[in-house]
Amino acid sequence: MIRVVNLRKSLGDQKILRGVDLMIPKGKITAIIGRSGGGKSILLKHLIGLIRPDSGEIWVGGEEITSLTRRALSRVKTRFGFLFQGAALFDSMTVFENIAFPLREKTEHAEKAIRAKVEETLREVGLEGVGEKYPGELSGGMKKRVGLARAMILHPEIMLFDEPTTGLDPVMEHVIDRLIQACHGGSNCTGVLVSHNISEVFAIAHHVAMLHHGIIIAQGTPEEIRASVHPVVRQFIHGEIEGPMQDALEGEG
Repeated sequence: MIRVVNLRKSLGDQKILRGVDLMIPKGKITAIIGRSGGGKSILLKHLIGLIRPDSGEIWVGGEEITSLTRRALSRVKTRFGFLFQGAALFDSMTVFENIAFPLREKTEHAEKAIRAKVEETLREVGLEGVGEKYPGELSGGMKKRVGLARAMILHPEIMLFDEPTTGLDPVMEHVIDRLIQACHGGSNCTGVLVSHNISEVFAIAHHVAMLHHGIIIAQGTPEEIRASVHPVVRQFIHGEIEGPMQDALEGEG
């Protein structure tokens, strides 16, 4: 579904992506792992065209998107749903209005159909009856579920999840993980999940890639990643920063 070829991006003097090569299989959930601040979220935003690379290629369903015009890129973006790390809700809109926003912007549905669809989606994420509340009245977990509902309401082919469980308690982490699995299972969409939560990754991902020092150092099934002999991969998974990983981190400084 998505192929990234030698993707490079610098922000000022800092090289964030140093030649990323990545294959994201269709109809599967791919997790991109790596330490915080390593460029995972920036890579994710490249996939949907929110950030333009300095060089390299991004192929989405056979179409190279980095050189597209703004209008052509807007067409490609309709294939995506994006759950932002902070949910990115409109504070001045109710929960109902937040979720209805994509339907009103991108479809010609009648208001009655929009209301029915939003209420159905609220039930799917366990938020029935909260449509008239505002984001400021919601807990962190509820905001994440509203963001997920808004991202999935158009049934996109590709769903992007940026640190979907960061800041949540273990119970709500489990809820969000199950919703991501249900979203994928219900539509067989292609999912891309950015996370540094190893237990979350191995619970829901079909394919895993590790981003380290601006490149993908390993990718494969969860079983293949667990069995990796790469010292940085092994030490990241086990939560250690000694030996080769410590040397690598010191070398980055």
